[in-house]
Parts: sequence; structure tokens; C-alpha cells
Amino acid sequence: MVVIMELREVYKLIDSKLKTIDFNELWEGFYPFDFALYDQDTVYLKDHEIVKDSRFIGNTAIVHNDNYLAIWNSEGIERVDINVLTAKIIHEMFHAYQYVKLERRFPDEINAIFNYNYDSLNLSVKYEEHKLLSELIDNYSQEKFNELIDLKIYRKNINKYANYESQIEVVEGMAQYVEMLALRKLDIDLYTKYLNNIKNRLLDKNKLIPIRHICYDSGAVTLLLCHDHNINIKHNLGEESKTIDDLLINKYYRQRDIIVKEDQDIVEIVNEYIEETKKIIENKIKNVSPIKVNYRLTGFDPFNARRYYDFIYCPHFVGVIENGNFVPFIGDYVIFVESGWIKEMYKVS
Repeated sequence: MVVIMELREVYKLIDSKLKTIDFNELWEGFYPFDFALYDQDTVYLKDHEIVKDSRFIGNTAIVHNDNYLAIWNSEGIERVDINVLTAKIIHEMFHAYQYVKLERRFPDEINAIFNYNYDSLNLSVKYEEHKLLSELIDNYSQEKFNELIDLKIYRKNINKYANYESQIEVVEGMAQYVEMLALRKLDIDLYTKYLNNIKNRLLDKNKLIPIRHICYDSGAVTLLLCHDHNINIKHNLGEESKTIDDLLINKYYRQRDIIVKEDQDIVEIVNEYIEETKKIIENKIKNVSPIKVNYRLTGFDPFNARRYYDFIYCPHFVGVIENGNFVPFIGDYVIFVESGWIKEMYKVS
């Protein structure tokens, strides 16, 4: 774990760890970016500090002084091993690399919050994929991998939202895959523990919702299997429009009829999630007066947002465009949206 120390000292430790990693081995062409750690007030850069501003939200990559910068929120940092933290900084650097290379496969989270619905048959098929992924980690065979591709083909045929899931597996799964390779170089025991945790999540039906979370894992493991078993799907970011699923389907396509039935546990999980979302939004707004507005919705925390009909619960922030500039409303909000425009905002915390 990171012992209690000044963030500047944590920064120096991470910086020294980063120097031991060959970024090109993680993904051909990948290179390190500057990074920052920040707390409630201060941003720690390579050789100086600045006052935190509204750009510093979550863990991601942002533009700073005309260059991309990987950022990490230091809240809870003392509970994270320095090697794990270094690998996670590399994860965010990879997002910076994706932006620089003009990666074209980012999921449209605004469209998804309005149109992606949890379908129990789709999730039942995806869970079958997860079981195969978990099995393949420890006991790889080409026949089992082909079965995985069969399920991907089947799910793509029954699910009009499959591309959203596949795009998350590309953009976030790829960054997590790079993170895992870095951790494997930094500390093999921590990597093994990390991988075992992923396997446990893949085998937990309750982790299917929210779908965004588990797609990090399924995407990363798929790429890890390709890496470890010489399945060549290498490509240049920004030049490839196909998802990893599509690349694999094109490579291993075979005509095979399969049928997967709805898993009744998953049916119940979906129904419970919908009912829970309804109650959360109702409880959040019951004693709060709405503010009438007219903003185009442009951002929110996609990890934790929930929608029930035209109401969206947005923890942490809501992003809008005001006078041509991105403006984040910091805090927890419920918003009422019509055709992509926020008409009412409820500040719930």
C-alpha cells in the first residue's frame, strides 16, 4: 500500500516506476504522457503545482497546455499499492494515446443513456461468454475460443446494442489490458491477484449491470488471450473502425446454429435493477424543487448514471454547453430530458 506521505512523494515514486516500463511493448507505438495527481485543492504536475479547476474530474486524460495529461484523483490513494497505482496511471495515459491517435471507436454515452436497455437474453448470452473467458484464462484451447466467437456472433445477431458494448470493450478494455500488462511487469503476484478478481467478476451474474463496468473486464481478458496465444489482431489506433469483436468474428467466422435461453437469475436481476432505479430517482426528487433550464446534455459519469424514462440520475456532475463552453455542474443531480435537452435539474446533493 501507499504509506501516508505527501502527494509530491507519491508522484516521484510513480514517476520512477514508469521509467522501468517499455510502453511500446504494451501496445506498439504507445509512449508515456505527462500525468498529474490531484486532491480537493491542488494539482501536482511533474515539477510544479497548480490550483485545481473544473477540468479535474475523476481519473481520465484531459488537455492541459495544449497536450494530453493523464490525471488521477488522490482520494483513497493511501489504500492502493504503488505498483497498482502506476499501472492505473498507464491506463489513463493510454486514453491520452487514443485521443492523440484519433481513435474512432469511442462509445456514444449520451446516445446510450437514452437508448441502451438491459435485455435479459442479451445478458444471458454475454454471461455465457464470460464463463468461457474465465475458463480460457486457465485452460486455453482453440476450440473453446471458437465457441466464444460463436457466442459473439449470436449475440450480435440478437442485440441491436451489441456495438455499444463492443466499443466499451475496445476503448476501456484496451486501456485495462495495457494496465494489466504493465502490472504483470511491475509485480507478478499483484497481477495474479488482479486477474483472479477479474475472473470472479466475470462469473458473478450481478456484475452484468451496469454493463459498462463488466465490459472493461471482458474486453481486457479477450485482448489478453489474444496476446498470450498469438492471435494477431494488432492494428493502428485511429485507422481501424472495427471493434475487437468484429475483428475476431471476421478472423474466425464459421456457420454454426446455437441457441441460448434466458437465464432466470438474470431476468430477476434486470427487473430488480429497473425497479431500484425507479425508486432511487423518485426518492431523490420527492423533496427537491426543479430548476427550469434549457441545456444540451453533453456529459455525466457513465459509470453510475441511471435512467428511468426521461429522468436521469447523474452522480458527481452534469456537463452542459453554455456560451460555447463546456460547463460541469458539480454535485449529484437528477435531470429531466426531452430530445437530448435538459429541461429540469434537481440538485439532490
